[in-house]
Amino acid sequence: MSDTERDVAVFLDMVDEDRELLNRGLVLEGLRISRALGGELRALRRSGDEPPVEEVAERAATLLEAEGRPRLVILADTDRGRELAPFLAHRAGTQAVVGVTDILVGQAGGSSEARPCIGITYVKPVCGGQLEQELNYREGSLELVTMARSALISEAERGLPPGDSVGKVAEVCSPGTKPGGRRKARVAVIAPDFRTVDIVHARRLVAAGLGAQDTEVFRQVHELAKLLEASLGATRPMVDDGILPKERMIGRTGKSVTPELYLALGLSGSPHHVAGFQGAGRVLAVNMDQRAPIFGFADAGWVADLRDVLPHLIDLITQHRNAGEPGSERHEST
Repeated sequence: MSDTERDVAVFLDMVDEDRELLNRGLVLEGLRISRALGGELRALRRSGDEPPVEEVAERAATLLEAEGRPRLVILADTDRGRELAPFLAHRAGTQAVVGVTDILVGQAGGSSEARPCIGITYVKPVCGGQLEQELNYREGSLELVTMARSALISEAERGLPPGDSVGKVAEVCSPGTKPGGRRKARVAVIAPDFRTVDIVHARRLVAAGLGAQDTEVFRQVHELAKLLEASLGATRPMVDDGILPKERMIGRTGKSVTPELYLALGLSGSPHHVAGFQGAGRVLAVNMDQRAPIFGFADAGWVADLRDVLPHLIDLITQHRNAGEPGSERHEST
C-alpha cells in the first residue's frame, strides 16, 4: 500500500446555493475518515470555467493520479455531484456509490472481498428508506461516493474544521485552460420553480392529509404553500381520492423526501407516510387528534382545527412579508 492510499479527497462544490455548508460538511467528513485511516485530506475544487462534465472528470482523474491515488473520493450528492460521479468513476476505473448517508471506518464488510487493512463501509437507504444497504469496495479499488446533502449539512452544523484541515487544494479545469480560466461565464443559478419541481428535490414541503380535503381548507393549504415557496405533497388517501396526483405522494410506495422544512397538515402519520420523510430537517404538524402518531415524529406540533389555524397563519406570514422584516423573504420565522 502506497503512502497516498490512506488519503481522502473531497470534491468541493462551487455552485450550489448551500455550498458553504456542503463544503464544510465535506471537509469535516473527509478529515474524520482520513485521520481514522492515518492519511491526509486533500481537495479538488472546480474553477470558474464550465467545460463539459466528461472534461471535468478527465482533469480530476489526472490530478488524482498526479498527486498519488487516494483511498476515497467524496462528492456532495447534488445534481452536479451525481452527474460527475459516474464519469469520474469510469475514468478512474472504478464504480460510484451515490446517496450514502453514513461512512463507517474500521467496520468489517462481511465479505472475503473486504479490505484486509482498515475497512470502510458505506451505508445508503434502499426500499424507500425502510432498509439500509451496507457496501464495501474490493481491495485495491478507488472508492468514490456521493454523500447525501442532509448528512453533510448535519455534519457541517457541528462546527468549523481547523484552518489547516486540507493538505492540498487542486483547481479542476478543462485540459486546455489554466486554473481559474473561463470557457463560459456563469451569469446566475436559477432555482427550480417550487410549484413544479419534483418533490424529491423540494427545499420546503407542505404535506396535506385527509384533514385538509375540505375545499376551502385545501385552497388555504395551496395559499400557505405559495407564501412559503413550498412544494405540495400528499398522503396516499389524498391521491386515492384524486385530490392530488400520484407524483405528489410521499411514503413507502410514493417518494422519499428530505426538505429543510416539512409541514404536515391534517395527516395522521401512518408508518407508510412517515417512511417517506425521515430525512427531513424540521418537521411541524397540525392535527385535531392529540393522539395522532405524527406528533411523535414532529419537532413541534399543534392540536388544532386547520380551519382555525390556516387563516391566522396566512395572515401572520403575509403581514411579516409586507413589513419587510430582515429575512422575511426566506420565511425564517416559520
